[in-house]
Amino acid sequence: MFWLDFPNYMLLFSLYTLQGLFMGVIFTSLSLVFKKYLTYVELGKIMMCTTPFTLKLFWAPIIEFYYLKRFGKRKSWVVPTQMVIFVVLMWFKDELEPMVLEKKINMVTAILTFIIFVITCQDIAVDAWAVEILRKENTEYGSTCQSLGMRIGFFISGTVFISLSDQQFC
Repeated sequence: MFWLDFPNYMLLFSLYTLQGLFMGVIFTSLSLVFKKYLTYVELGKIMMCTTPFTLKLFWAPIIEFYYLKRFGKRKSWVVPTQMVIFVVLMWFKDELEPMVLEKKINMVTAILTFIIFVITCQDIAVDAWAVEILRKENTEYGSTCQSLGMRIGFFISGTVFISLSDQQFC
């Protein structure tokens, strides 16, 4: 019965890997890349953007109860959150470095907090989706998909990104 849910495992793994990519950039890569321009206090302020993950319990009921019926309960949140994250990151890629160099720490923190908030909304929806799409005897593999996907996403966006941004390594 394990193999019958294989397409669902791949979907969950892919969604969790995308979350890990975004979070890895924010949690590890940004602080490593910009540590030469910022003080520890400024880096600490920027890392406050991770707060939404600790508070996601408060808006989880909203994500559970409000959705577009014709689009689907989970897809109503997963698809738009992916698009919002993509659009914001595409805009932010050109704006981040000038903001950091100009020491606009509060603005950087606010934008990253928004991105993390959107990622937590997706995380809530994907966690609930994992319970729904997997067979009852396979639901425990949803957390395996999450662990592997997040770790691989963190690895790609952290270790691989930092390695490829090093001139000596390349």
